[in-house]
Amino acid sequence: PDEMKQMIAACARLGRPARRLCLLLLAGLLLMACREAEAFLQFAQVDPNGWTRETGYVFTVDSLPATQDYPLSVMLRKSSDKAYPFRSITLVVHQRWTLPVPDAAAQARADARRHFTAIGQPRPPRCMRDSLLMVRNDTLVADLSADDGELRAHGISLHPYTFPLVTLRLPKGAKGRITVRHMMQRENLTGIESVGLRLP
Repeated sequence: PDEMKQMIAACARLGRPARRLCLLLLAGLLLMACREAEAFLQFAQVDPNGWTRETGYVFTVDSLPATQDYPLSVMLRKSSDKAYPFRSITLVVHQRWTLPVPDAAAQARADARRHFTAIGQPRPPRCMRDSLLMVRNDTLVADLSADDGELRAHGISLHPYTFPLVTLRLPKGAKGRITVRHMMQRENLTGIESVGLRLP
């Protein structure tokens, strides 16, 4: 707050055109500072020689900041240097979440298990000593280009794509390990520069 007051006072001392510019810059900085941080956003670089079917890119979520709905998205960056041979890519996303339970008592674990079953998880979490384990696999067919061959993403050297996967209700402190693999028939895929994961 004191720094902001000092910057406003410095802007007020400037001439009229410079003052307007200074105040616009301060407003922009304030808006950028007020944006919420992503809970998780990370990319993994694909081997320049190609993405093999055995290679899974692993993303580790240390601890989520709040209990809420988290829409999980898979992100791809397609290179314009190397051609990708298909219109789409099929991915399998394996998720393993460790969900903290407020109380280590058996009743609390049972209540938490009922809660996560009620919010639509495909398989009820497994009870552990002081947490629940939730495992799920999702398949994603991601279209990279339209029927006419036109790319769905725009870029110069990289074409970024974001594909919504699933929305999960996760508690504060949940930890995850998410692995992304391709399921294409071709063993080695070229043209994909990086794979990412986003939880806003």
